[in-house]
Amino acid sequence: MVVATASGDGFAPHKGALDTAARAAETMWWWDPADRADRAKDGGGAPGKTKGVVASGARAGAWRTRDELVPAGSGVKTPTPARDRARWTPWDELVDCSEAPYFRWFAGAKTNAAFNAVDRHVLDGRGDDCALTTLPEEEDPKAGVDGARLSVTRRELLGAVAAAARDLRDRHGVKPRDRVLFHMPTDATHFAYMLACQRLGAAYSATAVDSVEGVLASRTADLAPKLVIAYAEPVVHGGQPVDCAAKLRSALDALNREGSEGSEPTGRGNEQSKGNKRTKKASSNDVDPKSKVPKTNVPAPALVLLPRWGAKKNVASAGAAQFRSLRDEDAFKSAQKICACEPCDSDHPLFVSYTSGSTGKPKGVVHGHGGYVSGVLQSMTTVFECAPGEGGDGVKGGILTVGSAGWITGQSYMLMGPLLAGVRSVVMVGSPVYPTPLRMIRAVESEGCTLLKTGSAVVRQLMTDPSNAAKVDAIDTSTLRCATFCAEPVSVEVHKYSHDHITDKFINSYWATEHGAMVFSRDVAAPNGLTARGVIKSDARTWPLPWVSAALDSESSDVVIAGPYPSLALTVFGDVQNVYDQNWRGDFAKYKETYWPKDGGGFVQGDVARASGEKGGGFTFHGRSDEVINVNGNRVGTEQIERCLWNLEADGYGVKDCAVVGAPDFVKGTTPVAFVVFEPLARGGKKRKVGAGAPDLAAFKSAAATAVGDKVGSYAAPDHIFAVNALPKTITNKTARKTLQMLLAGGEPPSGNLARAEVLPPIAEAVAEWRLTAATTTSTIDLGKYWRRYTMDDHNIQGRAIVPGAGWLALIAHEAGTSKLADVAFMRGVFEPDTTIRVVKRRRLMQATAGEETILKASLVSGDAAPETIGPDVFGRGVALGSPSKKKPARGKENGVEENSVADNGVEQSDASRNKNAEAVGVKITDDSNHEQHYRRCSALRLEYGGAYRAIERVAWSGHAFRAECFPRTHLAAVLDAGLQVVCASVRANTFIPVAVADFQITEGVDAFDESRRCVVHGEILEQYPEFLVADLRYEYEGVQGSSGVQGSKSGGVQGSSGKKKKKASVVSSSSAAAATTGNGVFASMGRARFARVEGTKPRLQPTKAKEANPTASPFGSQTLDPKTALARLRQLTTEQRVDAVRSVIGSIVSDLTDADVDFSKTVFDNGMHSLNAVELLSRLNQTLGTGVTTKLVVNDAPMADFAVAVAEHATTFESTADDPNAKPFPNVDYANLNEIVRRRLAGKTVGNTPYWFLFKYITYNFWKKSFQFFRIGGHKFLMNPPREIDLSLEVRMDRVVEFRDVDMNQHYTVEMIVARSVDGVEQLMAKSGLTHIEHYYRRNLFAAKIQSTFHKELAHGDRYVIKTKITKVTGSLMDIRVAFLDPDDVLCFEILWTILIVLDSNERLLLDWENVDLMDSGRRLIAGPGKGRAEAPTSASKGLKSSSKPSSVAGVESGRTIHTK
Repeated sequence: MVVATASGDGFAPHKGALDTAARAAETMWWWDPADRADRAKDGGGAPGKTKGVVASGARAGAWRTRDELVPAGSGVKTPTPARDRARWTPWDELVDCSEAPYFRWFAGAKTNAAFNAVDRHVLDGRGDDCALTTLPEEEDPKAGVDGARLSVTRRELLGAVAAAARDLRDRHGVKPRDRVLFHMPTDATHFAYMLACQRLGAAYSATAVDSVEGVLASRTADLAPKLVIAYAEPVVHGGQPVDCAAKLRSALDALNREGSEGSEPTGRGNEQSKGNKRTKKASSNDVDPKSKVPKTNVPAPALVLLPRWGAKKNVASAGAAQFRSLRDEDAFKSAQKICACEPCDSDHPLFVSYTSGSTGKPKGVVHGHGGYVSGVLQSMTTVFECAPGEGGDGVKGGILTVGSAGWITGQSYMLMGPLLAGVRSVVMVGSPVYPTPLRMIRAVESEGCTLLKTGSAVVRQLMTDPSNAAKVDAIDTSTLRCATFCAEPVSVEVHKYSHDHITDKFINSYWATEHGAMVFSRDVAAPNGLTARGVIKSDARTWPLPWVSAALDSESSDVVIAGPYPSLALTVFGDVQNVYDQNWRGDFAKYKETYWPKDGGGFVQGDVARASGEKGGGFTFHGRSDEVINVNGNRVGTEQIERCLWNLEADGYGVKDCAVVGAPDFVKGTTPVAFVVFEPLARGGKKRKVGAGAPDLAAFKSAAATAVGDKVGSYAAPDHIFAVNALPKTITNKTARKTLQMLLAGGEPPSGNLARAEVLPPIAEAVAEWRLTAATTTSTIDLGKYWRRYTMDDHNIQGRAIVPGAGWLALIAHEAGTSKLADVAFMRGVFEPDTTIRVVKRRRLMQATAGEETILKASLVSGDAAPETIGPDVFGRGVALGSPSKKKPARGKENGVEENSVADNGVEQSDASRNKNAEAVGVKITDDSNHEQHYRRCSALRLEYGGAYRAIERVAWSGHAFRAECFPRTHLAAVLDAGLQVVCASVRANTFIPVAVADFQITEGVDAFDESRRCVVHGEILEQYPEFLVADLRYEYEGVQGSSGVQGSKSGGVQGSSGKKKKKASVVSSSSAAAATTGNGVFASMGRARFARVEGTKPRLQPTKAKEANPTASPFGSQTLDPKTALARLRQLTTEQRVDAVRSVIGSIVSDLTDADVDFSKTVFDNGMHSLNAVELLSRLNQTLGTGVTTKLVVNDAPMADFAVAVAEHATTFESTADDPNAKPFPNVDYANLNEIVRRRLAGKTVGNTPYWFLFKYITYNFWKKSFQFFRIGGHKFLMNPPREIDLSLEVRMDRVVEFRDVDMNQHYTVEMIVARSVDGVEQLMAKSGLTHIEHYYRRNLFAAKIQSTFHKELAHGDRYVIKTKITKVTGSLMDIRVAFLDPDDVLCFEILWTILIVLDSNERLLLDWENVDLMDSGRRLIAGPGKGRAEAPTSASKGLKSSSKPSSVAGVESGRTIHTK
């Protein structure tokens, strides 16, 4: 493709533009005056007088095309004379360039946009076709018009428009060239009244519903409208009521107050006011705050308040109803009688759309009735290949455009384009992303849309949540023939997402307010572009349409339209005093200066593009070149925002200088940030001397948001405030905005063009900090580069090469440019080097995805890394690299001992020497493994490592702390992985893998790590549970600072009975009790790394690849194990989003427990949640979401969907007592009824029966055995002094010794006897906690539902040990009791986890529910003995969930109901 270079003035029309415009004579309807034949010249005009005329005001003539016309008083078309067709054109000149760049397309012709959009389709016999369908944010019959879907036929629309036009003309005196300003949602009434203005020849302008009062005042002052129109009642936008009328009143009052300066005050206009005068002062949005404001006299507008569609006084809906049953012919004739269309010159002002220009000052861009209509219609047929009648049945077909009438997208492709082309327009009233970002996609499916036009901001909103991809894929968008973006540059990434998930016919288009219609779009010259597969590529390329000649500025790469075309803007609105003059040209000087630079080669709107070098050519667009930024589809001038900041003050500081610049933002496209130079102010506003203190940036940002929100719009509020000492200036004292833009984009701008280069480094440092912790960005990672560098083929877990967690930490920190990561969660494994890794960062939170699966989440942390503060000091502690050899305080550690592997003379010691030296100073080595032993253990656990990943030379353990030495010449990923390897293989017969790291710090990263050095890893297991481990790891270069000698010792922590490590001093040498430094240099650490146990081929706490999400991972952030944060984020969601999040978590948990997908239309039991699974569901749900869900939410026969709704509502009101030191443990437990049982038992009451013959036989048979146990567990104490209330916080202790009967032939404690002794611990806990009362009340003993045992250290004959027993969890009918066996040094040897329950009735499969205790006050007596008809699952439908009248309410659930169990 050859791309022209811009040159000359660009005033000459392009041949393609002339050819396209010429076809308008065949496709548009024109007004042919009765005297046209008298003015016709040879070769032009009609050869004879028009037969039959239709009155239009005082004019006579006929509406016609080249081939057809409408006779006088008729509603039926007739052919034009054959001799008339060949030469007839409605214009005297196709384009008049005599006043260039004011171009009059179809000069001498008259037409009317509304006739072409509305009347002509009824005239064509398509009155029954659906013209538009409006969709509410949420369908709700109780919400009236705000909750109702509405379809309007073309005949009904004609009636509505004619009635509205008559209302404006007769009641409000609207005439041609008057202006009308609308502030209302884009709905049927708004459509009707905008078309009514077109019908009358009045120009109009629309504002978005979320426009603020300052914008409304500015528009009113500039446009000087005759009327301002809004709804009388508030409307709904984004789920919130918006009072448009109140905002308009405030805006008019503000203008009246401004106008009263120097003149008599005037009242605000209303429906009856006419001709009122006021003095108008320009809005603060339009002038510099320090300049004097000019004053001009303009008429005060009247405020017209309309009722909603369907209301009794809504003339538009009433007119639609009157036309509903008419024939098309009669409807057409009736409309001409009610209010005929005003024939308008082709350049007659049609509407004014406000935008921002290169100066940042809002400009009203004017489009006309002729060229604009022709261009929009041509774009609909050329790009979309649409034909009249598409979507006419109102059920399937039509175009869905995401936009608002307040912007050009709404005018051109919600209103005019579809109406002109005869295609149904599907309109989403309100916010396009409320109540969910999926609203647009669902509308495509529900309405069967064939065309879609949307802003990239909506797609980017979908992309922020990877789970949305699957949701979009599940929605049927197969009806789409074509989809495209609105008027803004689009990245390849956004285009590809849309292409992959919405439709493969998603094209890229480019245009802007000034262009009027699309000017770049798909390559329409490519054959079968919308039908053949593979023609449309997701590469963001776009091509000039046939009527556009594109060129590039050789210096700035600005896109230049080299010649006019029909839909191009006529001028900029202005010169309001002369607007009624036929020769009015608006503010033509501003238009020419802004868009037609001298020798610029044509029209320059201000966007940068590049010519594609790929086959087929095309262009890609890359944003603004001037000082206008596009924020979420809203274009705003930076100067507008700066004006709002100048007069702000915060904490005694004012603004001395400022610059607002657009920063790249993945969601918004561009976001404004402000660089502000502050100056201290004295009282009264005078300058004062600079003292201590600084401006309060948070307060200033809040004030800026308010000021910008009031005058421009909340979307334009600065995202960040940089306080700088000086702005970078050029030698001509202009702010170097490009320099700031390059910094914000992550570039390194040159400083040679700056007057003072020294101001740039501190700004660059602040921007780098902002990019790390506050910016929203997206990027991709070249995984193959890291895969090769870090030999990841050698890292094999359970038979597959996989990116190690340590590798992720290193490369993510490197790519993000940070030395600290927090809350890292490994979500999925990546097994191929060519996997595309996409990273999205929102503020501090980042998320990496492969395809549509999230593989990693993390938080970026600023500041200097201090890895030396993490990890144990049992074997000593290294120092920060470059620091003197001194002690660094450990986080949460006591004094300890180092174990130095280098002697004072620097000679490396042998393994035996190291261990002997360690024990000599008090470090007790409990386990020691060499290289072969360690990797043999790993292989047994299916952890296969090769190459560099076999880096460990030796591992020494002291209790729960270890020291691992690595071979030198090992790369960074392998060294970091070495510490993880040790923990993964630390528990015999159990495989663990890393799933999360709470705190990762590194000072020697990818580019700085020294592979030649020997490295040492210090680690400690902080917490150990059956399902997961938590450990600290610290990485050191060996011998960096030299040896300081061994000075002290400390034992490793051991696990206490609660499952957490307890610290206990071990043997300490006499030299010192303080931990000494090792002389090593610390370069990295991992704080609270979490490891999950693998069952089979998947981690217990991590789903398989097919699962949607980690059942224990929060879907609201990267922190896997922070329920408090998860609950807080859950509450921030909308109701629908909250329910979706809960459903996602429930689905993943159920899927993990049953290996089947959840069906939310079925009950909990029908989804396989029987007995233990149901309780496990509640437990995991609470762990993931931070909630306190109990069985009170489980009701019979209700579908799982109702349970999800109930959990979502519960999350909004639940208050955790975890941080309350006075709160009882397990707040979900029904303490009231349990203590009531204790009171009743002390009074001798029971509800259970046991046959006396069975009781006698049982006691006799077990007398001796049970008698000894009775006294051993303290049963006699229970009888003598029974507990008065339930205490579930107790931890009981028994001191024992390994007896002869406890051991096997090797004199080792046998598993059989360990379990038996753990029963003593459980019985002792039951007696002391008061739970024995519960057994006696029901006459039911505890029943072991599950027993889990874990081996840590052997005990032999004669060894003393301690049994500690504690309740660790209570959920539903299950209670977990942990029994720990510890040696005299408190080192954990064995642990038994009992999951117990109480079976109340075997026949009915009823369990005691600890959360809803049944006192059985009904008089029922429990019968002992096994059930006769036991079944594996409930046999009755009533065994499921039961719905209530309020599924989300828990108040109606009867307390004391028990759970049905398997």
